[in-house]
Amino acid sequence: MIETTVIPPHLRWRCRRGMRELDVLLSRWLESSYLTASEQSQRDFEALLGREDDEVWDWMMGRAQPPQELTAIVAAVCSQHESDQSHS
Repeated sequence: MIETTVIPPHLRWRCRRGMRELDVLLSRWLESSYLTASEQSQRDFEALLGREDDEVWDWMMGRAQPPQELTAIVAAVCSQHESDQSHS
C-alpha cells in the first residue's frame, strides 16, 4: 500500500467530471476507500480517472464491460455506491 494518510489533491480534482453522477461515484470511493486500498487498487483508480466520462459511466451502469485491468476497480466503486445506498 502506498504510505500516505492524506488523499493527494490532484485526485480530488480528477474526480470532478463533466457529469455530476460520476463525480459523486468517484469522489465517494476516493474519500471512503482510497487510503485503505491496496497499492494496485490505487493505481487502477488513477487509471480509471484517465478514461473518458462516457465509457466510465457505461461501465458503472453495466452497459459495457471495462477492460480486464479495470474490472476490479469498477466493481469496487460500484460496490461502494451500493453500500452507501443501502445505508441511506
